[in-house]
Amino acid sequence: LKTGDQCELSYPSEDELQPLISSLLERHNLQLSENSISYLMKRLPRDPLSFDNIFGKISELSLQKGKPAGLG
Repeated sequence: LKTGDQCELSYPSEDELQPLISSLLERHNLQLSENSISYLMKRLPRDPLSFDNIFGKISELSLQKGKPAGLG
């Protein structure tokens, strides 16, 4: 154990969030504008595990209403 590398786990930094969010949105077939993504980035919890659930719910609601997802 003394010769092993030390690693620190932390939540993604601000510059790492954009690609992560874009990837998850693409997985859920959601196309949001840059303004919408910026809005989400400011309001999402910093726990990336919750992102998939949130975007899944947005996708589900979008399909139910038959409207594209957006700030409205």
